[in-house]
Amino acid sequence: MDPTSLPTDNLYKFWALACLLAMGALWYAMQKKLDRHGSERLKIKLEMVKQAEVWSFINRDRNAPMDRKYADEWLTHEREATIKDVELTRIAGDLDEKKRHLERAKVKTFGWLVVLFIATLVGFIFWYRNVQWFQDEVTLDSWREQKAKADLAIIELAKAKKATASTPTAHPSP
Repeated sequence: MDPTSLPTDNLYKFWALACLLAMGALWYAMQKKLDRHGSERLKIKLEMVKQAEVWSFINRDRNAPMDRKYADEWLTHEREATIKDVELTRIAGDLDEKKRHLERAKVKTFGWLVVLFIATLVGFIFWYRNVQWFQDEVTLDSWREQKAKADLAIIELAKAKKATASTPTAHPSP
């Protein structure tokens, strides 16, 4: 059985192109995760800035004289701010854990990108060595034959031109 007759052309091309596609998908997915994480961190930072403003308002009135109604309202705001602080701290801790996870995922993604790049190169090398090389040789042989025929035709044309130039032509007499 002739190894060049096997349908490896499509197999190797599929292998290489599938690896390229997987590299693109992996890169895109990682970028999406990083973007989403960045926007979550930004939201939490904005919430923390707002919370700092609430605390500055609460602390400003801490030592001010208050009536009973305002003191109850102030305590309610302080409790709500404390609860919000605890919640924001928990969310920030979760985001820090996510960041560590994303750092590990970036390393894994880079490793997979390297593996897929090598697999892509191997697929294209197999394709060229096992399929395209033979097709290139056939094309090159065909080109050589056509060039040889063209060269012979040019030589024959030059000989014919030289032969007609060396023979005298008879001019009709008047």
